[in-house]
Amino acid sequence: MKVRRLPSLPMWLFLIGFGIYFGYLWRHQVLVSPTGWVAGSDRTWADGAVHLSLIQSFAQRGFWLSQQPFFAGKPFTYPPAAGWLGAALVKMGMSVPTAFMAVGFWLSLVTLWLLYGFYFEVAGGKKHLPAILAGMLFLWSGGLGWWYALSAWWSNTPLKGSPLRLTEMTAYGIRFINTIDAEMLPQRAFLLGLPVGIYLLTIGWRWWIGAKISSKQLLLAGLLLGLLPLIHPHTLIVMTGVWGWLLLTSILQKKRKFIDYVWFLAPILLVGLPLVVLTTKSLGQHFFWIKWGWLASDFKLSWLYFWWLNWGVWLPLVIVAFIKIPRRWRGYLLPFIGLFFLSNIVMTQPYDWDNSKLLTWVHLAFSGAVGWWMAKLFSTKKQKWLMVLVASLLLATSTASGMIDSLRLIDI
Repeated sequence: MKVRRLPSLPMWLFLIGFGIYFGYLWRHQVLVSPTGWVAGSDRTWADGAVHLSLIQSFAQRGFWLSQQPFFAGKPFTYPPAAGWLGAALVKMGMSVPTAFMAVGFWLSLVTLWLLYGFYFEVAGGKKHLPAILAGMLFLWSGGLGWWYALSAWWSNTPLKGSPLRLTEMTAYGIRFINTIDAEMLPQRAFLLGLPVGIYLLTIGWRWWIGAKISSKQLLLAGLLLGLLPLIHPHTLIVMTGVWGWLLLTSILQKKRKFIDYVWFLAPILLVGLPLVVLTTKSLGQHFFWIKWGWLASDFKLSWLYFWWLNWGVWLPLVIVAFIKIPRRWRGYLLPFIGLFFLSNIVMTQPYDWDNSKLLTWVHLAFSGAVGWWMAKLFSTKKQKWLMVLVASLLLATSTASGMIDSLRLIDI
C-alpha cells in the first residue's frame, strides 16, 4: 500500500500555525540580559538550567562524560544525545543559550511534520482533517481543569489550591500535565525521543499493514531504536514493546520476508544491545517499583475517576473511536492498551510522575483514532450542522485545558 500525500492548505495552516507558536515559545526561553540569563518560563527555570549546563559541559569537556558535571564522583546517568546536539552547535560558534533554543525549535518542527505524517497514514492517507484533529488533540492534551475554572468563574468562588495550570490542579486530582508544557518544553531527552519514536511508529504501521518498506527505512528504524538508550529510555521501553508485538504477530502470520527481519534487527543487535548493557549499569535499585494506580493512589481516587479527571472528554471518545475504527487498526493499538495498564502499576523511575513519559505515548496513539472518528462527525451528511456542532463541542472540551496552558507559556 503506497500512501500518496496531497498538498493541503489546512495541512500547511496546521504546520505553520504550530510552527510559529513553537518559534515564539523557544525564542523567549533564555533571555540574555546585562545582569545574567533570564528564564522565559518556570519550566526552563527548573529543567533548563540543567540542560544548559550539560550543553556547556559537553562543549568544553568532550562528548562523553564519565561522571556528572554537578556531583563529583557520581556517574552520569542522563541520556546524552540531546545535549550532544546543543554542544555541536556551540562548537560551530553558537552561544549556549542560542544553541539551547535552536535545538528545541528544530526538534519541535520535526516532531510536527512526523506527527502529521503518522496520523495521515494511519487514517488512510486520503483526507487531512483526521490528522489535523489528531494533532490538536495530542498537542493540546488536557483534562477537566477547564470545567473547574469555568465553574469557579460562574459561581464567583476561588479555585482550590494554586491553580497555575489547568492541567496541573493537584487540589482536584489533576496531574497529567499538557504535553507541550510538561514534556516538549522542559524534557530535552523526551523532545529528541519524540520524533524518533513517531518515525518508528510510522514504519511500524507500514510493517503492520503489509506495505512495502525499503531496506534503508528498515535499517534506519533499527538503528534509531538501537540508539534510544542514548536518546530517551522511556521511548525505548515503549518502542521495544510495540515492535515486539509487531515482530511476534508478523512471525506468527508469516507476513514478512526473512530479509526484512535482518535489515531491522541487525542494527538493534549490533548497536542497541551493547548500549543497553552500558547504560543500565548505572541504574539504581529503585528505578523499577510497584505502585498500584499510579498517581490515583496519591489522591485516593479510583483509576477510572482519576483518568476521567485527567483525560476528560477525550477518554470516552477513545472507547467510541476504538470500536468504530477498522479492525486492523485496533490490532495495532493493542500494545498501547497494555502499556496503559502497565504504566499504572510499574513505576520506571524513582520519581513516580515520570511514568507520564510512557502514558504520553498512549495518548499519542489513541489521539489518532479519536481524530479519525471526529473527522467522520465533521464530514457526515445526515444532520450535518448538528453533527458539526457536536464534533466542535467534543473537540473544544477535549483540548480547552491544554490549549489554555500552552498559550500561557508564551504570555511573557
